[in-house]
Formats: sequence, structure tokens, C-alpha cells
Amino acid sequence: MGDDMTDEKIKDIFQRCYNKFWCKWREVPLTNDSPEWDEIVKEYGEIRKTFDCELCNHIMLDLLEELENRSKEREAKNEQKPV
Repeated sequence: MGDDMTDEKIKDIFQRCYNKFWCKWREVPLTNDSPEWDEIVKEYGEIRKTFDCELCNHIMLDLLEELENRSKEREAKNEQKPV
């Protein structure tokens, strides 16, 4: 982390990553072909560009991976349902 990582910047990173990004997308029932992925990836890139630091990069990558994992789990459950 650089010298510019003040408590205020760290607070802003968590505010933007969790309170805005994660809370917006965590309950959306995403699948691999969900149209929302384009918006998610765009927003993801904007947040990373805004803060441009390792802390934000790690948080956003982890959140994106969690959304992807949930999407895969949802698709696996849907494949198991009888037609």
C-alpha cells in the first residue's frame, strides 16, 4: 500500500466496494448469460480505476469472484431440477 492510504481513503474504498457495489448485486439472481454482467464488469472497472490501489483491486476481485461462484451454484441447482 502506498503512502496515500489514509483512513479516509480506506473508508471510501469499503464504502464504495461493499455498500454500493456488493449490496447492489448480491441478491441479483445472476447466471452465466445474465445481461447484468456487462453492467457489473463496467462498474467493477470504474471502481478499480477510481481508487487505483491494491486494496481496492483485491476487494473487487474477491467480490466479483463471489458473484461468479454464486452464479455457477445457481446454474448447478437449476440443472438438477426436473423439467
